[in-house]
Amino acid sequence: MKQIFKILFSLLFLLILTACLKEESYTVNFYNDDLLVETYQFKANEKIIPYKLDEREGFDYYWATEDNNPFDFANTVKENLNLYAVWNKLDHKYIIRFLNEDGVLIEELLVNYKDKIAPIIVEERNGYFYSWLKDGIPYNFNQEIKSNITLKLTWFEEVDSYNLDIYYLNDTHGAVLKKDEELGLSYIGNYIKEQYKNNPLGSLFIAGGDMFQGQLISNDNKGALMVEIFNELNLDAFVIGNHEFDWGLETILKYFDPSETGIKANFPILGANVVEKATNARPDFIDSHVIIKRQGLKIGIIGVIGDNLESSIATLRVKDYYFSNAYQAVVTTANEIKNDVDIILVVNHHNDQNFNNRVSSIDKVSAVFNGHTHSTYTGLLDNKIPYIQSGSNGKYVGNVKLEFDKYKNLTNGIAKNIKNHNDLNSYDYIIEALINQYYNNIKHLYEEEILTASYYLSTADLANYIAKIMKKVTGAVAGFQNSGGTRTTISNGQKITAADIFQVFPFDNQIIYTDVTGSQLKKLLDDSYLYSNSNISYSDIKNNEIYRVATNDYIFYSSYQSYAFKDKEGILYGDMYETFYQILLNLKENGYTHFDTNSPIIIN
Repeated sequence: MKQIFKILFSLLFLLILTACLKEESYTVNFYNDDLLVETYQFKANEKIIPYKLDEREGFDYYWATEDNNPFDFANTVKENLNLYAVWNKLDHKYIIRFLNEDGVLIEELLVNYKDKIAPIIVEERNGYFYSWLKDGIPYNFNQEIKSNITLKLTWFEEVDSYNLDIYYLNDTHGAVLKKDEELGLSYIGNYIKEQYKNNPLGSLFIAGGDMFQGQLISNDNKGALMVEIFNELNLDAFVIGNHEFDWGLETILKYFDPSETGIKANFPILGANVVEKATNARPDFIDSHVIIKRQGLKIGIIGVIGDNLESSIATLRVKDYYFSNAYQAVVTTANEIKNDVDIILVVNHHNDQNFNNRVSSIDKVSAVFNGHTHSTYTGLLDNKIPYIQSGSNGKYVGNVKLEFDKYKNLTNGIAKNIKNHNDLNSYDYIIEALINQYYNNIKHLYEEEILTASYYLSTADLANYIAKIMKKVTGAVAGFQNSGGTRTTISNGQKITAADIFQVFPFDNQIIYTDVTGSQLKKLLDDSYLYSNSNISYSDIKNNEIYRVATNDYIFYSSYQSYAFKDKEGILYGDMYETFYQILLNLKENGYTHFDTNSPIIIN
């Protein structure tokens, strides 16, 4: 009997212990127009991430509790909550208050929703510089006004030295989410915000090109999510890369065109050597440089795209533009601004050491930033000027530290690529909320498994398979895929989703087919740049006979394959990613559970 009692007591103790150890969580429901739109689960004392509703033209909203009080998302969750969207018509004004260093009101402005304001200019004080601070951080006057704001004038004594911290990303390719080596932009955002606290007056953030295009969560909204994240992080300058042309340059420039509705960038886009052929001038809304102030230093940032990168862009997307010599564009711009700045930072979307060495000799150039090749490196030019490239897909955050003496001469510079840091282990809840809003619209494409990979599939395997698909769906004798158009692998046993397929073929390429002669077909089959799949023996090809071939639009319009496609009339079949995705869905619908290079191509 005592033994039974001991067993029962032990079981009861374990049940109580389990209940105590179980982490408490709460449910937060979000309602819009009395309809439940989202439910989140949060751990006790965790900050609530607000659900982001689609914009309504002429309105904004806030989340309120059941008693209609606005909910403060700075608070942590301690109970189950129902939150309701309260919409306000934007016919009212926002109040912008400028306070002096003693907190006394200097000026009060009434401004409209999404207007921008200019800083009040105050009389200089000898030996001091000033900044307008919001919550202790220099305010970004490029931001659109969406709330009441109080700015405080803060004076700082000029010092015998200056210290700058520059944070840098290049070639993120829409890598918003945390996955494997990709740090995730909400985690990178937390790192940057926390680091800014260590040097709030001397910190900058620069993006080096190829930032938007490449993953489904960014491509689905044509980079709008990335713009919102960069706005939240007060990005100082965005330098154009070749993949900013992938959707048509006009798609990106709408974020910088004030006449366009929708989301607007609070930062400039730079491309000093981007030239529109029709006008022989830079396209509207692209600047050669931007000048910002930090710690009393006037900092010029010059941005260029690398020489000859037109060849890395689909011909139809870049035919109206050319890129002038990058180095000469930097020289010209540096001469224009040298009397207006104390230092110059140069960003080149390319990996060109000759360029780096040459610009390092330009007066006032203090650091050089690279991109395009997805390399990870740092170094010093002339033993003092740091240069850096920070990988790709948000796997690293670049940090360049610069020190200047009281005469504003560079005395020390160091560049590092950061991959591991305590601040990268936590996410920024505002950015996470933005990401969740966009993610929820396409979560099924990330979470619904289609098939399982039978074995490891290399980029070559996948390139050959898409060539096979292109051949089959168009009734061609051969299909061709470029080596750079297949961007990642699929692991053995991987549960393949639509998002995985998109990362393999991220460039919005279109399948095109046309007729070529036998001699042109042979040249295509001999082209080492191309992966091919053919159902005709090379020896059976007749030079003067006509054959149908299929490829993607990048190859079709490329000058490198003009030997086969110049002056040809291409016929559009459809989107390459969507075609591949549909083939996998067809396999699943026909009872297949696994995918490999031997899987049949089933066309409905």
